[in-house]
Amino acid sequence: MAGGVRDEAWHDGVVRRYRDDMMRRVGGRLGGFGADTEDVVQAVFLTAWRRRDHVPDDPLPWLYDVTNKLLANYWRKRRRQRSTLMLLGAETTVDEGGLASWAEAQDLRVALATLARADQQILTLRYDCDLTATDIAATLRCTPEAARKRLERARERLRRAMKRVHGRGDARHAGVAGEPIGGTGVDDAYGL
Repeated sequence: MAGGVRDEAWHDGVVRRYRDDMMRRVGGRLGGFGADTEDVVQAVFLTAWRRRDHVPDDPLPWLYDVTNKLLANYWRKRRRQRSTLMLLGAETTVDEGGLASWAEAQDLRVALATLARADQQILTLRYDCDLTATDIAATLRCTPEAARKRLERARERLRRAMKRVHGRGDARHAGVAGEPIGGTGVDDAYGL
């Protein structure tokens, strides 16, 4: 176990300190702050309690990793539910963003999944967690300049990945005259 006693007071302190960060991260990935967001965040902190002997002294990167795994489980479950509904002939709905933004969000997820874990991590820290280069540097244990350079390279790799995703000719992406709906989605989704 890392430094200190990992009792209820420790856990309460972790929740108080990092709950807002986790809510922003999960809410950003799920597109809002509803019951699903709250459920995932609670699961993150439940995992921290259950695995408290494995949580490092600086728990934020560990919490982000747990969050990523729980979000992956959430999206798998949602896909299975949609597939089941479609098999049963039920109509499915798309969240408020509409089909184009949903498709772009899916494309972004696909493109991100093709990147190296280090690229995924730095993009997540910057855009999902809204960390500055200095905060990213502290999290990754590097200099702020190194963090900025790594972020710049990761953004470029994400741009290329999005172009590859859109270049597959998938009918889901076709707009007027075969143009992708809404561009690459990288610029909008990640402010690139």
